[in-house]
Amino acid sequence: MNRAIFKIFRYGSPGGVKSFNHPIFNTFYNTLYMDILHGTVDILFFFGYSSSMYVSKKSFLFILYSLWLISHVFGAGLLVHKTGYFDIIYAKESEKSAALLAEYADRYAEEIASRLNKNILVRMPVYILSGAESLNGYFTFFPYPRIVVFDTVPDDGTLGNLSDSMLKVFYHELTHAISMIYFLPVLPLSFNEGAAVSYESLDGKQGRLNDPLFYHHLMQGKIDGCAPSWQEAAGQRDVYPGAFWGYLYGAGFADYLQKKYGMESYARYWHSSFFLFPQSKTKHIFGKPLKSLWSEFLTAIQPPPVIRLPVPFRELRKSGFMLIAANREGFVCYDFMQGDVRFYTADGGSEKLFTANRTLSHLNFSPDGERLLVTDTIQSLEGEKHRSAIFDMRTKRFLPDEYYSLRTAAFCDNGRICGVKIDGQFSHLVIADMQNAGTQDSLFSAGPGMPYTAIYDPVYAGEDSIAFIAANGINRDILFINKNTKHIQKLLLEKPLPAIRCLQTNSTDSGTLLTFSWAEKGMLYRAATYNPATNMLKVLKEDISGGVFYPVLLPQEHLHLPNTAPPLDTVVSAPAAAVIRDSSSPMSPDIPAAENGTPDGLLVYTGVHAKYNTLCTVSERLFTEEKAALTDYTPDAMHVQSIAPKPELLSPKKYRYLSWMWRVFPLLYVTLPDDMTKANETGLALDIYGIDPTALLSLKAASIFYFKPFFYQIHANLSVNTKPVGFSFQIYDLNNHFRYRTVGGSVGAAFPIPTKNGYRHIAVNAGISAEAFSFFPKDYTVQKTLYGYALKDTVLSEQISFRYAYLRPFIALDTPFFAKSIAGIELQAGIKHGYHFESCSNAAVVQALVAAYMPVLPVTIQCSGYAGYNAYYVPEFGSYTFFNNPAFMGMNAYLPSMPEHLQSNTTISTSGGAINAGFAFDTECTILSYDIQTGSSWLPIFYNRLKISAGYKAVLNFLGNSAPPLTPYVYQSVYGRAAVTVSGSAKIGLEYAHPLKQRAIGKMKFLVSVDF
Repeated sequence: MNRAIFKIFRYGSPGGVKSFNHPIFNTFYNTLYMDILHGTVDILFFFGYSSSMYVSKKSFLFILYSLWLISHVFGAGLLVHKTGYFDIIYAKESEKSAALLAEYADRYAEEIASRLNKNILVRMPVYILSGAESLNGYFTFFPYPRIVVFDTVPDDGTLGNLSDSMLKVFYHELTHAISMIYFLPVLPLSFNEGAAVSYESLDGKQGRLNDPLFYHHLMQGKIDGCAPSWQEAAGQRDVYPGAFWGYLYGAGFADYLQKKYGMESYARYWHSSFFLFPQSKTKHIFGKPLKSLWSEFLTAIQPPPVIRLPVPFRELRKSGFMLIAANREGFVCYDFMQGDVRFYTADGGSEKLFTANRTLSHLNFSPDGERLLVTDTIQSLEGEKHRSAIFDMRTKRFLPDEYYSLRTAAFCDNGRICGVKIDGQFSHLVIADMQNAGTQDSLFSAGPGMPYTAIYDPVYAGEDSIAFIAANGINRDILFINKNTKHIQKLLLEKPLPAIRCLQTNSTDSGTLLTFSWAEKGMLYRAATYNPATNMLKVLKEDISGGVFYPVLLPQEHLHLPNTAPPLDTVVSAPAAAVIRDSSSPMSPDIPAAENGTPDGLLVYTGVHAKYNTLCTVSERLFTEEKAALTDYTPDAMHVQSIAPKPELLSPKKYRYLSWMWRVFPLLYVTLPDDMTKANETGLALDIYGIDPTALLSLKAASIFYFKPFFYQIHANLSVNTKPVGFSFQIYDLNNHFRYRTVGGSVGAAFPIPTKNGYRHIAVNAGISAEAFSFFPKDYTVQKTLYGYALKDTVLSEQISFRYAYLRPFIALDTPFFAKSIAGIELQAGIKHGYHFESCSNAAVVQALVAAYMPVLPVTIQCSGYAGYNAYYVPEFGSYTFFNNPAFMGMNAYLPSMPEHLQSNTTISTSGGAINAGFAFDTECTILSYDIQTGSSWLPIFYNRLKISAGYKAVLNFLGNSAPPLTPYVYQSVYGRAAVTVSGSAKIGLEYAHPLKQRAIGKMKFLVSVDF
């Protein structure tokens, strides 16, 4: 979901884990990797020749060695402060944030536990991730309860209501940690997030339930007639508005239950019970069906009694319009559904300027209107960064210079830019020359213990003046600062306007005009304008369906709109039983004149609805003049609303990674044999999962005990999640379903190459492995153990692969059919080489794939091929055979797998030659794509989309012993798939594939895939 939605619509805090540059990269980086690589290759090579009785011991020692070495090098940069319930882990630069948690963490834990009538059962680590530029945080059970909070402040979205952002985000995650620790926590996302959002808002000042923006969405859903059922709001929609409904309606429902039935009754949701699922548990606690209570909650949402009907701009379609900026010729607008930034003239004409990243967060014109400053978020080698680039409106191209780590960057004159620079929990308004952006001058600061805690939306406010929003949660002021003298003035209003957002600058004949949005709780978002030269403030005091966001002034000299609006007094019944009226008088070819003879301005803005956004206009005739004045600003320490950190409370010690790695999650289960008549192949499995709280190190060890003949199978994987390159180390001793034994290990590296284009993905993966094999005879069951078969056939192999993809998602908001699709191209190439020591021979495979995702037709076409030396592809197995043995050197194949050709009356083609090659074609057509977007009534899953497709695939396999020469073995099949996308990431379904040959029988396959 793009940054614009993140700012305005979506919850900006708890979510999935974001990849990050580990804060303790240091000069040991290269030395560490080379030491581990050299040591690992030596050990793995030795494993290939060692006696089997020592392999497990050496594997264990190698893992310990790797853990010690990595933790020794990286652990030097982190500190830990221990409280009664928490280990607070942080880097030195996050000391002030750690001090806040050190003072309040235990108090919050006891407070939340008391409200939930629960005990604090476990001690848990809390990791403060420094250096982040976008706010995030999460709680997870796995493999033990732990919390991660990013040390930064929120954008001005649905978390802009926090004045103590570090403490409140922690409070939210801690509510998850305490509430969700009970027997079988299977309540859906809306219940879990509803509890956390409602608890973060209990002080009545901060939190989303105290923000007019949150209630705008609740009321607008009812006005639009699409307030969801509890199932529709239960989980992760994979189209707009995403998971936001779960947070929004989950929090509203939780607040309703708490106020009507009391906190004690509500807390019973989070206690162990025989009633596990939402419907039965709700009925047990409150004595009413969940459907009935949900209906009562929706009825209790009260929109404003009178709501005006919005007047559409020429662009009538419903889409994702957001982030408007205006110059003297028209305005630009970002459509996050299409991913385009377009320029609109006042008469309705439009032109596409460029395709934007979906992380686009801000647009701003230079005072002369000739350049557009574009701010988004990109991935860099150092991690996620805010980036600002300048688009030349004359040449329609981006200029080469770029500026980093500035939020809401804006022109403060034609030669300088300003923006908000974040340092942990502190914000700084900085200014810099475009030709020397590395030298920045700080004009104003905000943060914990200061008069304001956040800075939003700096804009040009006239010669030498910058205006910006200084915020304490939803209590906000507009300040003006002289960029030369740093003299600060405050816009003093006769009646304060709360929750000011979306501050914009407009160039007019009379000077600079500021426009912005505002609202009180119970209102839809409204607009206001302010002229600094005349001190004239105009305020919209009526509600318009969709609200008024990012308002800008349309240039009057170019304004010639047709008369398309209904009369002013037209009354329309709303689904919410409110009265809706038109928000504009009849439009003449020229803009209407006010009573004093001065033409009224016409503002264009985005209206934010439940499932879409619109471009609309509103006349200044509906605005009311109010008194306003600029007065000198003096910081008042007596009115500080946030909590100041006290670093002296910390008693830090050096953090040791292994202090939490040993707290593993064990999973014990029984593995059944492939052939149920072979009871001896039944095993007792034990999987162990471990991770350190910073997620730098993670360990998985999967083992199986086989009793007769005795064999202990082990596969251990240690991941080092550094950035930009991540590494994995594997050690294994496998019996491969009692066919042969594989002993060895590998080292892998993954390098996702950052790009400035969010649709472009580039990755390089490499690995090296050493393995030794022993093959079991058919009478292996007479042996007491499998360790008596000598290890032979040692193979050393290495591989590298490359992937490039340019993939753009497209979403349709007005239909459930084919609502989400992808267009683009994908290229993959890979090579694997191996050396067989016993035969002193080499083998290699080079393979490639090209995939095209059609932009209009729902068709995907894949073409792939390979060339092998002492290696060939086996379509029946979907794998390569090296050295004429399928056991050696496994490699993921790009060619399609065709197991349906493995028939009882056919034999598998093999190669007797050294040179082999093959080509494949696979095309799939989507017959039906239908959006379900509703949750299960019983299970904690959310059904997104049903997709039915059919396809054709073929493989031409040229093997070295084919007769006559160059005659391929031909494999052809048709197939059909039906799959359901679940919870935004998993796909579950069935596939039937039928081989195109005589007397063949097709095969059914169960499909399961997860894409995190």
